[in-house]
Amino acid sequence: MDKQNETPATSPVQHEMKEFLAGFERVEAEVRAVPERDLVLVNLDVPSAVATALGSWPEIVQRREEVAALKGADIAKFDKIRDYAFALGHAHSEYRAALGPADPIGTLAEEVTEAREQLFADGKAWAGAACSRRVASRNCAQVSATRTWRSTSSAWSACFANARKSWPARPP
Repeated sequence: MDKQNETPATSPVQHEMKEFLAGFERVEAEVRAVPERDLVLVNLDVPSAVATALGSWPEIVQRREEVAALKGADIAKFDKIRDYAFALGHAHSEYRAALGPADPIGTLAEEVTEAREQLFADGKAWAGAACSRRVASRNCAQVSATRTWRSTSSAWSACFANARKSWPARPP
């Protein structure tokens, strides 16, 4: 066989990308036909939702007959769940790519993480110096166990509130 007629092997990633695009193309006209007034804001982790739908597809498809028996069930839409998941994954990837190479959120997250670590170190030193060991250890343990900004903020608020209660009263 001559080299010009050989087709290069596709990688698993390239194959998966083609599946996502093909799924998108199969439902694109249907999705684009949805009037803008019928669109709703969705607040979910798209990659996780797509992975869940595609990973669950073998179990979902086994329920086809049960779904078909339900009054009002649109079995045609049910049969497209996999394509809808591929289309969502493809559209999300296109959206993320359109945002450009810079990821200001990632940069901001790194800065906030550094600030959290510094705040934790400063707060631990403050709590150890200003509070009784009982108050400092109880509340700082909560802070060190937190992983999100909300839980960190909440834990520090509790730490400082308890520290204020434990702080010796200042003379007038």
